[in-house]
Amino acid sequence: WDVRGIPVFRTIARGDHLTIHDLEVDVSLALADGAVPGDDGLVQRGVYGLAAAHAAGEAEDYALAIARYLRPRVPDAVGVTVDVSVRGWQRLTVGDRPRGGDFTGPAREERVARAEFFDAERMSAGLRRLPLLAVSGGADARAVMLVLSANWTYGWSDVPFSTQWQQVRRVLTEAWAERARDVAPGEQARALAA
Repeated sequence: WDVRGIPVFRTIARGDHLTIHDLEVDVSLALADGAVPGDDGLVQRGVYGLAAAHAAGEAEDYALAIARYLRPRVPDAVGVTVDVSVRGWQRLTVGDRPRGGDFTGPAREERVARAEFFDAERMSAGLRRLPLLAVSGGADARAVMLVLSANWTYGWSDVPFSTQWQQVRRVLTEAWAERARDVAPGEQARALAA
């Protein structure tokens, strides 16, 4: 029983500073044999009901809150999987000054989180569609581009998700930068896949 593409869009104002949270939630409920799918309204009520408390925070915490909400409320469910993707918006600057309520985006890169709740909770996270470009100068100037998507699993569900996510993203992008500059022309595809 799948409910896909639930949009969650929140704006939070602090003085004249506006923050946008643009998310999409997918929910999959694994049902016991012979069980009949339930009311999509239950899923949507859970997603929207928890948005006020969680949608402006960490994607992982929001996904986990939805999974914990739904699991006991669907008696025929043997498990629930919740995917949250976050699309980033950048503040528009005019004359090097950020505008309080004007944005560009959403960015191509998405932060993703997955909470799975079957016999135990399992958290994973990642990123999708991060464009990376390395350009070398000199006589043999070349450009190497990659669109990176990556997923990783946390060892437990109580970690500082934002810090961990930023650290993994940094390690991946730094590894890309080092690897891309050392690759000879014509060798990019094979070396970068390694």
